[in-house]
Amino acid sequence: MGTTAVVFVSPECETCRTDLPDLVAWAGARNRERVLVVVDTTFSDGADFTAALEKVTRVALDRSSSGVREAFDVQAFPMSCVVVDGTVTSVASNFSRLPALV
Repeated sequence: MGTTAVVFVSPECETCRTDLPDLVAWAGARNRERVLVVVDTTFSDGADFTAALEKVTRVALDRSSSGVREAFDVQAFPMSCVVVDGTVTSVASNFSRLPALV
């Protein structure tokens, strides 16, 4: 399985919007297969986030009813975590605070 960074963002989150260029740069500097950005589409389609991110990393769209946020216990946006072999090993409010991906 390996190590994966999972980053949760929402187009309605002002911090997420402000940090989007930095997230694109951060994700682009990593192995595409080791980063997943989950874009909340509860209130919008997230097209601008998807367009910016899909060039550099994997993107998943998530509606509140899908259960993905509940599985990761996302309480607010943005939220980032590192998953090692199926287990969340680190959580941070900002992707730049995550430990290095091995």
